[in-house]
Amino acid sequence: MKKRLFSILLTVIMLSTCMVITVSSSVTPTLYIIGDGIVAEYGEDMYPAQGWGAYIKGVTKNINVVNLARYGETMSSFIENGYWKEVSDKLAPGDFVMVAFGADSYDARGEAQYSKSLLKYGIDIKNRGAEPIFVTPAATGGTVAVNTLLDPMTNAVKKCAAIFGATVCDLNGAMRKLFLDANGKESDMNVNSVYNSLFITWNTNSQKEQNGTISGFAENAALSKDYAHLSIQGAIYVSNLVAAELYNTEGNIAKHMKNTQDAKERPAQYEVLTEMSNGTAKGILFNGMEYKGLPTQVFAYLGIPEGASAENPVPAIVLVHGGSGKADSAAVNFWVSKGYAAISYYCVEGSSSCDNTYPSGESINYTKGPRKTAGIGDEQNKNIPEADQWAYHVISSASLSYNLLNSLPEVKKDHIGILGLSWGGIVTAMTIGQDTRFKAAAAVYGSGYLDENKAQLKTVSKWDGRHTFENAKEAGM
Repeated sequence: MKKRLFSILLTVIMLSTCMVITVSSSVTPTLYIIGDGIVAEYGEDMYPAQGWGAYIKGVTKNINVVNLARYGETMSSFIENGYWKEVSDKLAPGDFVMVAFGADSYDARGEAQYSKSLLKYGIDIKNRGAEPIFVTPAATGGTVAVNTLLDPMTNAVKKCAAIFGATVCDLNGAMRKLFLDANGKESDMNVNSVYNSLFITWNTNSQKEQNGTISGFAENAALSKDYAHLSIQGAIYVSNLVAAELYNTEGNIAKHMKNTQDAKERPAQYEVLTEMSNGTAKGILFNGMEYKGLPTQVFAYLGIPEGASAENPVPAIVLVHGGSGKADSAAVNFWVSKGYAAISYYCVEGSSSCDNTYPSGESINYTKGPRKTAGIGDEQNKNIPEADQWAYHVISSASLSYNLLNSLPEVKKDHIGILGLSWGGIVTAMTIGQDTRFKAAAAVYGSGYLDENKAQLKTVSKWDGRHTFENAKEAGM
């Protein structure tokens, strides 16, 4: 066995040192994704289950993305059933292949078979002049003990990546950081929190019943406590995590990844809540930044003028409400009547009574970020990580609202302003102090010189908007 492995390795080394491949810089490379049901893209018939590979296109740049992962396949069967040959025949120099098989690929034949398949993928990819990216298996929503069963697979992926000098994305390690307790040990209680946030559960289904019919697959996954398959929210979260891991590597793929830890670069995925329509304004939920490491959603109203199109795009505006306010459909309809696309997002104020509800009075079931506390200065937040502070989330939501509007074909690209009232004015000032993309800003009674504020902001705060005016000048407002 050792002699055979040595022979394989020798072949790999000879190929990598003898082949000289020239890639034209004018050719856009392709990223092919191969994997199992944890990665594959699902249709409406499996709603709200989804594989994380479905969202990789949104977190990449200057590269084509083709997700060829297949539900029901394993690391070995993907080769044995001929699917890998279909992929390898398409490869061209400069392309990338993301090899990402998760818990669905646990093979009774054990680590040896898993490693054998990994080596074949690596050799074939290298022979075609492409680059392999090896992804460790996504963690599951099972117990700590269940997740340790993935350790041999994770180790095999890392060993194989080292053999080829290839980029490795340690998705398993990144996800399992969420399992750690205050003592740095994996906790079943934390695993359960991750399960409820990322995987198909009864709570996931109750959320999604607001927006569509739950599939039989999702019902069975919740009933059987399927710990492996992700919800839409979980798939988006994992795709952002994969992008973040690869963005921070030294591999060639890094330059094709967006920095998903920066709200200005993260795509704003959203779903329409049909029951929340009011005039031209439609209620939506879009994915916010993580709070305490887990995904959040933001409720908003979105409106587009009639007649707006890719051929006739319109400018747009982000609306930020004041204290004790909520996402405002009337404000969206007003701006739409003036020819603007508009979005008004809920800032998660201090009282839950401020949140938007269905016409029936029933609460909207979604995962919110942190609520605004008595103050947002450094003193009040000294023990709270930046990414868990209200100001971070409310500013990020403004940037994500920009991204959402800018992704719409009906909106004139990069012609977006922001307007806020009262606390919304403060948020507007803080936002343009950090996001210079907005073409215009109106901060109404709560604007500049926030660093001179003696009350909630205090005189020293990351969020005091001290860069508001210099950045506004830089942005050409």
